[in-house]
Amino acid sequence: MFTITGIIVILCVYQLFNIGRNILKISAKIKTNFKTNTLRDELNKLTKEEYMEWCIDFLKRKKYNYVSKLDDSTIVCNIDGEKIYVSCVKAEELSKRNIYKLLGLKGINRVNKLATLSNASRQDIDEETLKDFHKLGIELIGIGEFDISYEEYIRNNRFFA
Repeated sequence: MFTITGIIVILCVYQLFNIGRNILKISAKIKTNFKTNTLRDELNKLTKEEYMEWCIDFLKRKKYNYVSKLDDSTIVCNIDGEKIYVSCVKAEELSKRNIYKLLGLKGINRVNKLATLSNASRQDIDEETLKDFHKLGIELIGIGEFDISYEEYIRNNRFFA
């Protein structure tokens, strides 16, 4: 009735369908478990020192002229010939404490321009804190800018074409 060749072909086709079904199950599981890392997520993984170095590099690419590190989270820069103190804080550290620290630096060093560089998005900062930043003239650098995928950031900021 069936030849040996026919039986082998039927078994091979059956195995191919099983392999195809397993590949589809695995790809569906990968798609549901796969989360695209954003630049913000990657920045949160950095240590405080690594984050500061990244901030210095980011500010240089934004045409700020790096002058020096004031402390473990504050950078002194020049932009358009004006000295600016930039506080570099991660999203979870951005709070009113940051505002008070900058205001203290402003009073001690007689600097008019203050800024905060953070990987936070607007949703991470409460409305009152945002109002305080604007009311006191503290510029927010990078807020909401780091919600792009990490891969896209790497593509856009390649040093070599």
